[in-house]
Amino acid sequence: MYLRGRMSLSDDTNAARMTRQRQYMSAFINTALSKMKSEPTLPLTVYNAVEPYTVTDLSVNEITYAVSEAVRYGFSEDSLYTVKGTQTEGSEFSEFHVDETALYELILNLFYDVIL
Repeated sequence: MYLRGRMSLSDDTNAARMTRQRQYMSAFINTALSKMKSEPTLPLTVYNAVEPYTVTDLSVNEITYAVSEAVRYGFSEDSLYTVKGTQTEGSEFSEFHVDETALYELILNLFYDVIL
């Protein structure tokens, strides 16, 4: 309910739900990274636990490699980004309208070395 719910909470906006999801992701990733330092087989344990509920074309070796790379890079909340935009009330649901210019700038900043 904390992560997915919004209709029955006091602040039922999607922005509030996204804030809660960021809090959860940050805590989960930091805990997982910390545990992997002492339990290097943790990714395999997690994979085996979620495997019946997931579909992926990644092999266990590829997942293990990706996780080991993630551990090397580390994590901070600064690496989570939110696309700017406006929220309006539609006829049935809340609607989010992305700021196209801000999205374009975010993509350029994250994925390209722009030389001006």
